[in-house]
Amino acid sequence: MPTPRRPAASSFFENGNTTGRYYDLPPQSRTNVAITSAVPEAIENRTLGAVVESLGTSPVPIVAEHATYASSGGVVWSRGSNALATPIPDP
Repeated sequence: MPTPRRPAASSFFENGNTTGRYYDLPPQSRTNVAITSAVPEAIENRTLGAVVESLGTSPVPIVAEHATYASSGGVVWSRGSNALATPIPDP
């Protein structure tokens, strides 16, 4: 059975502050992170960047995306957008 992984998400704010969170995820799973709930600092520091990485002695590939959804005309999540994250090359 595949081993669960613990990706890390780090946020970098325009004022120079940083914060990080870890997420325990089973293999081949998907999770959503509401940034204002997971990183309350994001409410005060509206502009931020994020790095999502797989950690450990044997990191596994992960996919990260930015998705934004909104409701319009009484229809929940009737509009939105998404974009895949840009990978950072290994040194």
